[in-house]
This record gives sequence, structure tokens and C-alpha cells, in this order.
Amino acid sequence: MNPVIKMVQDPFVAKELPGVLIIAPPYKQLWSDSEANDLRTWVERGGGLLLLGYYAADTHHGGNPSKIALQWGVSFQEALVLPKGATELNARQQVFSTDERLGVRVTIPSTPALPNAKGVVFLSSAPLDITRMNPKPEFVMRANSTATVWQPDGPKDPNGMRPTIERWTKTKATAPVVLVAFRSGRGKVAIIGTWKVTTLVAGDNSRLMEDLLAWLQPSH
Repeated sequence: MNPVIKMVQDPFVAKELPGVLIIAPPYKQLWSDSEANDLRTWVERGGGLLLLGYYAADTHHGGNPSKIALQWGVSFQEALVLPKGATELNARQQVFSTDERLGVRVTIPSTPALPNAKGVVFLSSAPLDITRMNPKPEFVMRANSTATVWQPDGPKDPNGMRPTIERWTKTKATAPVVLVAFRSGRGKVAIIGTWKVTTLVAGDNSRLMEDLLAWLQPSH
């Protein structure tokens, strides 16, 4: 069993858990249906969940973060968001880069939940599919309208994973979603297309994380 789920299931440990649970992108770690269901139950009882993704989230790194996100009808698309004018070389460079020029700029929506951040940079982000989302979003962040979306290509293994990306192909896109936040029961959830938003020193990224973590804290 995933150790995170074991902590959530244990009623004695759960009382000692921080108010917000942050799940970073797993590497060769697959979540089960029951684990994803347990996480949703924990959130609905008042927990705050921050779920972080990465480009080509459900195939390239051997993980399946969409298993969790789909509890609320959200999924990480098998793609990468890049700025206008990006090339296939840039799609390869972003993997290990901290260069904000390879990221997309996002204007923070007007919401009391995010009082301090104005503009942020998302690097190595997957676009989020929220078309089947069940709860009403509290707020949504989209890359600017000039952002481009690239899809990976390369052989998949019998488990549907694509460990090697041989090429990237630019596709049509309009302001792809890179962050969505919503309420679920007594708890709150924020799903972000990339974990690098938490570490990239650019724009108001650090203020965004401070605002998000404060918003996700349980209300009593």
C-alpha cells in the first residue's frame, strides 16, 4: 500500500496530519482505484490536497497522477505546454531546464483566494482536461492565448507507458488550463500541471504557492 494512503486511512495518524497534503509527481508509482478513492474521502472530510503533475504525465514517467485527479473528473493530458515560438529542441530542453523562457506566463485570476500573486511562470507543464470536471471550479488558470501545446511520440510498452519520447509535434490549442482549484465536501483541491511551479524562481511563483497553501488549509 502507498504510505500516503496508509497515513490517511489510520484515524489516529490522520488527526496529526498537516492540514494540506502535497502529492508530487510519482516515478514508476501507480495509484490504485481504492487508494484514489481513499484520498477523495479524506478530502471530503476536510483535507486540503495539492496534486502536482508534469508533462506527458500518465505515460512518460511510469506514474498515473490522473488516477487521483479523475476522482473529480480532471486529468493530465499527454502533452506539454510551451510558449509562442518554441521549437522541438525547446521541448527537449525543458526537461532539465530552469530557464523561465521555456515556460508559459499566466495571469492570476481575480479571486480573494490568491491575494498576493499577480503573474506566474509554468515550466514543463501538462495541460489539464477539465471538460468532465464534477465540482464547480473555484478558480482556473490558463496559459496565455499564444501558448503552444506539443504532443509526444514514441513506442509504448505493454502497460501503455512511453518511456522514450522520440519526437514532439506541435498541435493546435487555445489557452490551455494549467491549474484548477475547487471544493469537495468539506475539503479543497488544487491540481497543477507541473511541479516546477513550486521551485522555479520567476514571477510571483513563490507568492502563488503561499496563497494556495493558505487557501487549502482546512476551515474550522
